[in-house]
Formats: sequence, C-alpha cells, structure tokens
Amino acid sequence: MCPACITIAALMVAGATSAGGLAAFVAKQRRADRVLEAAPSNSRKENDP
Repeated sequence: MCPACITIAALMVAGATSAGGLAAFVAKQRRADRVLEAAPSNSRKENDP
C-alpha cells in the first residue's frame, strides 16, 4: 500500500473510533438521567420523625 492509502485508512479508523466514543458517552449520560428520574426519593421519608 502506498503511504497516502495507509494515512487515509488510519484517519478513517481514528474518526470511527472517536465517533463511537462520543456516541457511547451521550448514551451513558442519557441513561443516567433516566435512572435518576425513575429512582424513588426516599430521603424525606427516612428523615421524618
């Protein structure tokens, strides 16, 4: 393979990796928000006399 082809292939792999990492980060944040919304807040019930 010529050096230009190797460079282009490396850039494609790096771009796909960073896009996948960004998508995973966004999915993790959205899931965390849903889990927090669905969790019952028992803190007030536990602290009441």
